[in-house]
Amino acid sequence: MDTVLLCFIPVFFLLVLLLVLAALVLLYAFASQLIMWSSGLTKLAERYPVTHEPEGQIYTKQTVQVGAARWKNCVTVGVGPQGLYLAVRRMLTRYPPILVPWDEIKGIQETKLYWQRAIQLSVGDPQVGTITVLTKLFEAIQPFTLIGDG
Repeated sequence: MDTVLLCFIPVFFLLVLLLVLAALVLLYAFASQLIMWSSGLTKLAERYPVTHEPEGQIYTKQTVQVGAARWKNCVTVGVGPQGLYLAVRRMLTRYPPILVPWDEIKGIQETKLYWQRAIQLSVGDPQVGTITVLTKLFEAIQPFTLIGDG
């Protein structure tokens, strides 16, 4: 009888391990959705949806902040005549990409992002959200903006 019981111990631990892994995956999915909602990316995705990368210059592995959420080296940014394109791709997570038309960028303000000089873009009127990019990336964006040098 003791040998039969000993055979079930590895199975029990395997089941516990699978339950813990499933719980971690669910927690990660919940946290990703919470970040998307709290950052304002949900509002931006509803107002500025896009299904494909637009024409223009594409910059990969960029560091961007949307609202309060920061993504380091995992954002694809497109800069072209149609507007500002953002696609956040993290491990196991994909947020809906957005394309903000240039006339929807209503203001710019200097700030810091990861201790580096950055520019915060105010999106929409009334404001729907903010997008913060490092100054080097803003140099590519600035010629398309319809506002002054800030």
